[in-house]
Amino acid sequence: MHKTNSAVHLWTLNDQSLNCPFLLKKLYGLLSSDEKDKLEKFVMPKKKHQFLIVRAVTRQLLSLYTKTPARRLQFSVNSNGKPYLVNQGCENPIFFNISHTEKMIVWAISREHEVGVDVEYTPKKRNVLGIAQNVFSTKEVDELQSLPPAERNEKFFELWTLKEAYIKAHGLSLTTLLTNNSFLENIQCHFWHIKPNNTHKIAVVVF
Repeated sequence: MHKTNSAVHLWTLNDQSLNCPFLLKKLYGLLSSDEKDKLEKFVMPKKKHQFLIVRAVTRQLLSLYTKTPARRLQFSVNSNGKPYLVNQGCENPIFFNISHTEKMIVWAISREHEVGVDVEYTPKKRNVLGIAQNVFSTKEVDELQSLPPAERNEKFFELWTLKEAYIKAHGLSLTTLLTNNSFLENIQCHFWHIKPNNTHKIAVVVF
């Protein structure tokens, strides 16, 4: 994916495929003391495992871009929880965003542009019309209702991931789901949809 002369790099990983005890021990060693404390608070093993992979692999990936050892990277978040690097170790800033769902973690990284990414696991049963009525614009809800049931789920996730990615790119609150505006109207950004397999949908937004 390209915007002018800059690239947005997209990395994906099935966290459930990483189960080697030796590798997990190495990844654990990359975490900060604060991250280790947070890890120990998880009760569900699956959530705990994914948290470890997200935090450790984020450090490894950003280490490649900043030429800074993974253990030395320091993170903070804005008022709405969007993470950013405190000590980048390079002249140009690195913009990144992370999303995770069942069986997949996605990282979007850019050297020049704010970026947001969202991934959703589509087989999970949802009341798409009920959700849409709370977070979509009237026009979008009408469009969903006009579709055959077989197409409705696909369209729902297309809109949902774009809205989430847009909000994350701007570092806004996740409760701001653009209910007053249809996504394709008056939105100044570049966006892409990616379908990496039959069970996941990814949206990337860059501005």
